[in-house]
Amino acid sequence: MREAFSLCDSKVFELIDNIPILQINMEWCYFMLHDISSLSEAGHRHKTAIDGLERTNGKNLLCLRLLQGRLFLKLAF
Repeated sequence: MREAFSLCDSKVFELIDNIPILQINMEWCYFMLHDISSLSEAGHRHKTAIDGLERTNGKNLLCLRLLQGRLFLKLAF
């Protein structure tokens, strides 16, 4: 999988906001495989996902938290 990502221009990844979610899904797959040899790759995916989420949603995912807060506020009314 890493080889496929390496073929893409990194500028493309900066424009796509759901790549971090894909990274988290891949990290979860490594976890479910219980493969210790993939631990380093899973850690790399986790860091990439966090960096991407912070880039698209702000530090500490502030934008996402604000959106969720507004959604739950609307649901409360």
